[in-house]
Amino acid sequence: MRRLFYLLIFITVLTACDDGATISELPTVAAPEALGTATVLTRNAPPAGFRAVVNFPDVDRGLAVLPAWYYESTLAFEGTFAGTSRATGGSIYLRTWYNQIGQRRRVVVEQSGDLLGIDEEATRTLEGVRLAERVFLVEDNTCASQDTESAQITADLLAGDLIGGVTQATPSGDEPAVVNGERVWRYDFDAQNLNLPSVTFAEGGGLTGMTGELWISPEREAVVRYYVNLDMQNAFIFNSDAPVSGQLRLRFDLYDIGVDPNITRPFGC
Repeated sequence: MRRLFYLLIFITVLTACDDGATISELPTVAAPEALGTATVLTRNAPPAGFRAVVNFPDVDRGLAVLPAWYYESTLAFEGTFAGTSRATGGSIYLRTWYNQIGQRRRVVVEQSGDLLGIDEEATRTLEGVRLAERVFLVEDNTCASQDTESAQITADLLAGDLIGGVTQATPSGDEPAVVNGERVWRYDFDAQNLNLPSVTFAEGGGLTGMTGELWISPEREAVVRYYVNLDMQNAFIFNSDAPVSGQLRLRFDLYDIGVDPNITRPFGC
């Protein structure tokens, strides 16, 4: 938790120096039924690596062992300050490219919303690039630093640091599907199994509703899609000074496994 708050504070303070869409609903998560699951697994033999219980407290756990990939992740809140009618919101949109050869990594972070101290309609952008031991930081398309702590923090930022994941999930019993070009199986989970590193609750606060879906590739041993909508009250998000109530949206999509993203030194660095 302390590491996440440090990352959020660092990104907000660093970018500050350069100075209402409704969140869609998801289908309700189906309760797992043993008989239905057994029927589907009998009809569709799962591949090697398939597990009856999975544990991904960080959605991008284990991806470093794959040769290359790209993912998008979003943490977005829309609601009001608790006990008031004053609207508030904020979002962090994370895009990450990775190539195992040479340990190359590129991260682009986009922030918006007053919960992050950003004026309406404005967006702050940071880019961190790692080329083995060298790291570079780009702020709003301008090279800001090389081989600094701030560059390292940005280049190594993980989706799991922002949106967490699921500590335990079981097969839903649905047919396998193809998501983002990967053959995947859907898993169900309860709110009590969520890891939410960006959220704490004030006294009397908590979750009031949840919808979500988790799609796993057994062959990759990786999360390919993780979508959650959480209704909450009296919560602290983005290390906010005051509690808020509303809906938090978590999104993660993994793409292009094995495709070289061609990560190079940023222009101007």
